[in-house]
Amino acid sequence: MLQAGEAIFINKNIIHLVMPKGNCHYNSFIFPDHFLKFYFKSPAETLAKTITGNPHLSVYHFIPGTDWCDEVISSLQKSAISEKNKTESYVYEVLVQLSTL
Repeated sequence: MLQAGEAIFINKNIIHLVMPKGNCHYNSFIFPDHFLKFYFKSPAETLAKTITGNPHLSVYHFIPGTDWCDEVISSLQKSAISEKNKTESYVYEVLVQLSTL
């Protein structure tokens, strides 16, 4: 169960169901793994495959308190703000946020 200010990565190959409990809300960011690769045969492609193609990495829980988890959560929070305040460049703003991950 997630607490306020936390985040979770769920691998695309995992069947899952997200159910809010009580008075809560959440943002779900669903994007194709090729967003993480940037372009065909980019150096980032190998890194993206080690994450999205790893059958042993089904779920990862980001808990505030470590620098790198805080950075991921901050980036996701910025994406949530962009989602609420969509501009003409929203799609590019999302791509920039994803590249910071």
